[in-house]
Order: sequence, then structure tokens, then C-alpha cells
Amino acid sequence: MAKTLGSRTLSISIDCHPAKVYEVVSNPENLPKRGKAFCKSVTKSNDDWIMQTPRGSVKVRFTEKNALECWIIM
Repeated sequence: MAKTLGSRTLSISIDCHPAKVYEVVSNPENLPKRGKAFCKSVTKSNDDWIMQTPRGSVKVRFTEKNALECWIIM
């Protein structure tokens, strides 16, 4: 059985229009600016995104921009 890591959800309120927030958070290149605890850097390599974490490199996928303004890292 694979070992799973614990998770923690944090939230904040941002005094800004949701569409403007979505434009910033939906851009993978902004991830190191707002996810400093888990993302040192993120680079595009062909069709893949490679995120440098404190534990090493991880290939990640992001949802496409969408009308629901939903953004997910997979």
C-alpha cells in the first residue's frame, strides 16, 4: 500500500474582484510567488510543467482556464 501524506487546507480573503484573482492564480508561473512553502519554481518543458519542491522535482498538470473560474493542480 502506498504511503499517503497528510494535507492541510488554508484559506484567506482577498479584497479584489474574483475574475482578477483568477487571472493571477490560474497562471502556473505565479505559483512560486504564492505557494512558497511547497513550490520553489515551476517551468514548462514541452507539454509538461515541472515543479521544484523542497522534496525534489514533480511533474504537475493544471486545469485549463474555464468559465467556472476553477483551478486545480493534479
